This record gives sequence, structure tokens and C-alpha cells, in this order.
Amino acid sequence: MTKKISVATYQRLNGSSYSRGQRGGKRSYKWLWALLLVVLLALVGLGYWAYRLYKAPVGRHTEVVYLLIDREDSPEQVRQQIHKKIWPTRPNVFDFFWSWRKVDEHLRTGRYAVPPEVTTDELMSILISGNQAPVSLPLLGIRTEAELVKQLDKHLMLDSAELVGFFEDSVALARQGMNREQARSLFLAQHYTLEWDISLPALVDTILHQYQGFWTAKRIAQADSLGLSQSDASALAAILEEESSKQDEYSRIAGLYINRLRKGMPLQSDPTIKFALGDFSLRRILYEHLEVASPYNTYRNVGLTPGPIRLVRPSSLDAVLQAEQHNYLYMVAKEDFSGYHNFATDYATHLRNARLYQQELNRRGIKK
Repeated sequence: MTKKISVATYQRLNGSSYSRGQRGGKRSYKWLWALLLVVLLALVGLGYWAYRLYKAPVGRHTEVVYLLIDREDSPEQVRQQIHKKIWPTRPNVFDFFWSWRKVDEHLRTGRYAVPPEVTTDELMSILISGNQAPVSLPLLGIRTEAELVKQLDKHLMLDSAELVGFFEDSVALARQGMNREQARSLFLAQHYTLEWDISLPALVDTILHQYQGFWTAKRIAQADSLGLSQSDASALAAILEEESSKQDEYSRIAGLYINRLRKGMPLQSDPTIKFALGDFSLRRILYEHLEVASPYNTYRNVGLTPGPIRLVRPSSLDAVLQAEQHNYLYMVAKEDFSGYHNFATDYATHLRNARLYQQELNRRGIKK
């Protein structure tokens, strides 16, 4: 038999159960909110920590570092270069941000300057932007085609095979009125500001622009008045630079060689013998050296050399174009080793000057 309970008893029992469940539910929600708050604070802390790392200096380098990205470099090779040159303080974190920024997808060839104290954010922005640091290319003290190719290969992304191809392209050189030997005269002895990953056509355009910029109508007219082509002027200027370190002598020496050219006399320039022999360490030219079979031997051949025996400075070209008018035909280094020369209009005086210099060479024990 079912036992009946009163309505009041039922309500009392039912209400009491509801209250306990309600209180238990509130406690459960409090724990949940507390857990969510902890997780949120942890995420905020983690985000702040990551932000600090992202904005912190990425490595330990104390000077500007240059990253070079060649056309054949993979993203992994670029990262290895960064690890080697910049030494990221947290390599794994750096690699994480690298992936997050998807730097791999934006890498371009070039030379990129990374200053000290650069942040991870700034470094990646430099690489993604593609904004290169230009190269200052010094073409100074260069004599041969091989030296020129080596210098270009050293400072630019272009390889030596591409550069040699330029000198071997007789058709392209002919359009400039030059042959392979004369092509060196296109490269003036100065600093060029270029992008490291410049293409060969762009390099040639830059070189031609500088060369043509020098050869104004006035300078071309000056060369014509002396009976010189532009290539001739470069060949003569190169001899001036090798003959003397004293630029205040250049116009006088230029006048001497122009006098000899007009008379059909061989130039008899010792530096051309060094070039012909490929030995630039010689301090004394002996009779045996004069026998070298070469178009650059100006003792055996009349006229200028086939090409310049060094890259020339614009100021040396101007010295040729402003050659002194005089009657000198001979010159020899002064016996005081000052770097200057004794000049003569006749051979007898020249022999006396040469004897003084040779005696000083002997006294100093200079045999070659």
C-alpha cells in the first residue's frame, strides 16, 4: 500500500533538493570561470612574452652584417646564413617567427644590411621588403681583364663566366666602336654604386652611362684636336698613371708622347713592357725585357698600345686632353727617386739624365 505524503511535505522535500542542486551548480560555474580566467591570463602572458621576443634584438652581432642572397640560395640556406652571421639568441623562437611571417615566400636576391640591435620584426621586414643595401664597387688599381673580372665577381652576384662573356661579345663591343682590348677603357677607375644582384645588361648600361657621361662634346673635340680617339686617350692616360705617381706631371708627359706619335717614334714606355711580360713587380727594365714579343711592347711597336694597360681615372683622361705643348721627346726618372722625371728635347741630354738614374739604381743595389 502506497504511503501518502502531504502537499506541504512534498513541497518541502522538493524545494530542499532544488536548493542544494542550485547551490552546487553555482559552485561549478565559479570553478569554470576561474579556470577560464587562468587560461586567459596565461594566453595574455604568453602573447606578451612572444611580443617581447618579436620586438627584442634578434642576435648578438655588434656591427652591420650583410646578408647575400644568391639566385641559387634556398630559404634554408638563407636561414643558415643568418644563424652563422647574426647568431640569434633564441634560434628556435626565431625559426618560429620566420615561419609565421612566411618569409620563405618573399625572399629575393640581393644584399641586405642588418644593423646591430635589429629586432626579429625589423630583420624579417628588411628581407620581405627587398630593399637592398647598395654596393660601392671600387675599380681602382686594376690592370688586366682578368683582374677586372675578378673584382666584379668579388663584389657582385655576377659570376666570372658571365663577365668574360661580355669581353668575348665582339658584336656588342663593335656597336661601341671597340674590340676586346679596348673594352677595358669603358670601365673608369672610380667607385660605382650598384645593386649587388645587378644583371649583366644593367651593369653594362651603367658602365656605358658613366663613360658616355664623361665624354662630352667638348672632350671629344679636344681629343680630335690631338688626333686621338676616345680609346687612344684612355690608352695614353693609362701609360701616364703607370709612368708617374705625380699628377702634376701628367699633362707634360702626355705632351711628350703626343710629340713622339706625331713624329712616328716608338713611345718606349717601360710600363708597357711590364704589362707585356705580366710582371708588375719589375723596378728596372733590362735590355732582355725589351725583346718580349707583344703588341704592348712600345719599344718594338710604333703607336699606342692595343688597349689601356690599366683602368684610368677621369682626371688622367683630362690631363691627356689638356696635354702641354712643348718640344720634349725624352724622359727618365729623376735620380733623387722623388717620383718626378727629367725631360729632354735631344737624345744626348736624355742619355746624361738616364746615366744619372742608372748610377743611382746601381748604388742602391736595384738589379730588377
